[in-house]
Amino acid sequence: MLILARFLIFLVLASVGVCFALYIATKNPRYLSVAWSVIKFTGVFLMVLAAFYLVERLILII
Repeated sequence: MLILARFLIFLVLASVGVCFALYIATKNPRYLSVAWSVIKFTGVFLMVLAAFYLVERLILII
């Protein structure tokens, strides 16, 4: 499960980096909006993934 999180973080960093590079190249604020949306949705997804991981660990303890 943590491999999925690492892969997701790599993809997010790559996509946010591309968005920032495109923003610097074109000065189009849409790319900053896309980068911020990607960061927000990734944060939510990682919180859900952490909750599932926590539940899994709690089930194994019980």
